[in-house]
Amino acid sequence: MTTRIGKLIGTMVLVAVVVAVAQMSTPAARASGAGDCPPGNSVFCGNCSLSYALVWPQGGVVITECHYDCWCSGGGGGGEPMYIEQTVNVYD
Repeated sequence: MTTRIGKLIGTMVLVAVVVAVAQMSTPAARASGAGDCPPGNSVFCGNCSLSYALVWPQGGVVITECHYDCWCSGGGGGGEPMYIEQTVNVYD
């Protein structure tokens, strides 16, 4: 009976070690997300603000998808402002 309990405890300890090692090697998404996004003045026309960011791990790489709202001067002769939504992907 005591041999059985000893084997059961040994098996439980071994399983706990395997689970801990697997968790340590699994990539995790960052909590901040927007911290990896480039500043708005470096995106597209330079007059952009970060709207929101999405973060997810994919195949061992963490992808941050940054969404910006931009106001840019138009390319036509009148120079009317244009509203453009810009998306930037950052791979880590």
